[in-house]
Amino acid sequence: MLSAGLILALVAGLANSGAAALQKREGMLLGLGVRGFRLLAALVRRPWWLLSMALSVLGWVGQATSLALAPIVAVAPLMGLGRAGLVVIGVRWLGERFGRAELIGVALTVAGAAGAALSATGAASRAPLPLGTLVALGVLAAIGAGLIARRKTGLSFGIARGLLHAATGVYTKELGDVFVRHGLVGLMSLDALPSAAGIVCLSVVAQVYAQHGLRRANAASVSAASAVITLNGLVVAGFLLYHEAVPTGLDGIALLLSLIAAGVGTGLLAARAGLVREELAENASVDS
Repeated sequence: MLSAGLILALVAGLANSGAAALQKREGMLLGLGVRGFRLLAALVRRPWWLLSMALSVLGWVGQATSLALAPIVAVAPLMGLGRAGLVVIGVRWLGERFGRAELIGVALTVAGAAGAALSATGAASRAPLPLGTLVALGVLAAIGAGLIARRKTGLSFGIARGLLHAATGVYTKELGDVFVRHGLVGLMSLDALPSAAGIVCLSVVAQVYAQHGLRRANAASVSAASAVITLNGLVVAGFLLYHEAVPTGLDGIALLLSLIAAGVGTGLLAARAGLVREELAENASVDS
């Protein structure tokens, strides 16, 4: 069961990376003049963007199932491993340019994700969280993300998105656990309603942040910033909310070093966060 959960986590990460590449491509074609929820209204009429949403749904299903089968501390890092593929896609398909610092940053985040997953121990917890905890989690995530996104840089939008995804990750685990305990009937019960509502509300805002971030920085950079925040948020939730076993000894040291590596990698990826925005603005002025 554990290995199946880890495989699904990796598949979910790859699906999300493919979705991010398609979203960046479609957002770039619209130009920088379309903003806010009007941007989403324009994107929903584009077939390739709808395909990216289908990949996102596939990633979400894989995430929900993997979180029900394996501990959060193992699932969350593996979902971020697809970022390496975004570098190749970004260079060959999206016309992005990466410096040495960015490549090292991606390598560190990928290595950190893999190390954190390998150091995980224990089994998945399926104890449901109280309603008050779920509501408080969503409110705090929304407020924190809104404050961070006010900086309006590619990195800040990525971090804000990651914060919301950490909360929706908890909601996703709750739905996955309900499905494992009660099947499809459980997903239609009142027990599943708070988590389902939280996913819908926070995901819409996260999608707005994602589109703005992808138009201001490289797709791999925005995705890495988002994934590292989500990773750390879910790992903390696993320990504090679900009381998953904290690795000790060498496994504990490996987990700590892996999370540090992922954080340093994100810092390096921020080095060019403002440059891509300037390049896009120049391209938009030339096209107009």
